[in-house]
Amino acid sequence: MLHAREAREPELVRPFAVELSSELSAERIEGAVSFVGRDVSGSFGILSGRESLATILSWGLCSLRTREGARHYIAVPGGVLYFADDVLHIAARRFLRDDDAERIVARLSEEMQVEEAVTRELHDLLRDLDRELLRRLVETR
Repeated sequence: MLHAREAREPELVRPFAVELSSELSAERIEGAVSFVGRDVSGSFGILSGRESLATILSWGLCSLRTREGARHYIAVPGGVLYFADDVLHIAARRFLRDDDAERIVARLSEEMQVEEAVTRELHDLLRDLDRELLRRLVETR
């Protein structure tokens, strides 16, 4: 009688390392057995032993699972992903990492609101600067 089972038993899976780096911090996570991310082609997964891969991550939430079954979530505003020799490298302007999906989504939402406010403020400042520049150009004529 045949029994269905996963193609790769957890104890047989060779773990890989995940290296996260940003402008302000760096982290290394050992013992990852799977990673799920998203690029312009859609969602994709990585398991140890896969061929080298390089891609540009889309803005969003990635997840990885460790050999012990723990799930970690990584939020990135886009970034570069490179996988080779069982090391997954992610370089992003910044990243958030948490083990709780709801908490990281809340943190991400807060950061997005702050970033949007800063962007609006810069946009308003540039608009005012343009107006002042035009006003001075007209006065000098």
